[in-house]
Amino acid sequence: MVDYLVERGGRIVKDPTPGCRRIQTTIKKSGRVDIGGFMRGKPYFESLKHLDPLREIAKYDGPVLIVQGSEDEVTMPLNSEYMYDHARGKRLLVMVDGADHTFSSASWEGQVIETTRMWFAETL
Repeated sequence: MVDYLVERGGRIVKDPTPGCRRIQTTIKKSGRVDIGGFMRGKPYFESLKHLDPLREIAKYDGPVLIVQGSEDEVTMPLNSEYMYDHARGKRLLVMVDGADHTFSSASWEGQVIETTRMWFAETL
């Protein structure tokens, strides 16, 4: 099961659906919710209950590159650290200082592209 770590009232807690109240309210009203331009309905969130990314990444022994924004408001950086800790093969975790979930500045985007280019050059 997917458990996203989210911050609520200064505490870090597990939540299978980040932003749960807003999402549930919106789905009850219209049957779906817009998340970053992607329309999602109840079946999508129900499917998350059957996923276990940490278990799956622990089975994989190939290379893993994880790039995370330090100020990601959607997925806490701690989630990426857990993924990194469970990866078995060659792995790299890069935290882009100040970046949000979508790396929405030219500087952050450039860092992601350069990190990915270097990772491919060294790994493939």
